[in-house]
Amino acid sequence: FLAILAKSGCSLNVRFYDKFILHMMLPVGCLLVVLLSYSIAKTCCAKKNDTKKKESMKETASKAVILIILLIYPGIATKIFTIFNCKKIKGIPGSLLVEDYNQNCYEGEHLTFMIVGIVFLCLYVFGIPLIMFLLLWCNKKHLHDEKSPKHRLIKNALGGMYEQYEPAYWWFEIFLLMNKTMMCGGLVMAAPGTPLQVLIATLIMLCHLLVVLKLAPYESSGEDNSSFLSSLTLTLATIGGIVLMMDGNSDGSNKKFNSDGL
Repeated sequence: FLAILAKSGCSLNVRFYDKFILHMMLPVGCLLVVLLSYSIAKTCCAKKNDTKKKESMKETASKAVILIILLIYPGIATKIFTIFNCKKIKGIPGSLLVEDYNQNCYEGEHLTFMIVGIVFLCLYVFGIPLIMFLLLWCNKKHLHDEKSPKHRLIKNALGGMYEQYEPAYWWFEIFLLMNKTMMCGGLVMAAPGTPLQVLIATLIMLCHLLVVLKLAPYESSGEDNSSFLSSLTLTLATIGGIVLMMDGNSDGSNKKFNSDGL
């Protein structure tokens, strides 16, 4: 949204630091919207004694929160890692922020935002998977036990995080989140624009492919197959990236080789 506004004119251009803060406030804003919607629905659409309808609204709100978190988590992780992504440029003293070359790294405002970034790194990148894991771990015995009195409540509230997986792999959504963190955010710090970055991405996706192929964690065999195919496609795409980069480097080397007359 901010990127679209920025293209309409210089007067609407937003600094990277301002966009960073707005991006970090996105989860809070989404949670407030869901809470407000739940409160309005509970007040206007449910009678005081209609506990069944109120429970249904609470379960729907919980599903909405989980869906929003899973959707925005990769973007949040990427944005947090960009605050630490600095680059040295020949002829310019010090390091510059890759997202905004007007900002010097490790001094002044950037130093302040690095501290803010560390806070959000702990709160979002590590905090969200940890909270999800603890919620599933503490209620592990109720997840698939239909005789448990809490089974229905847990299934309706947290089912989006484990219901599609086999009972032994109730934790697999956390694994997927960590894979997204490394692919979307961690690679920002891993020698950007170099073959090493693509090599690291290939190794990450290869490990993910092997885990999916070995465990087959989904209840449905069709989902196992689609997960395997998507992982294989991403792995082959990163391998193709390495090939293209090597081909480009070899062409550049040949031109230089020929221009030297050797």
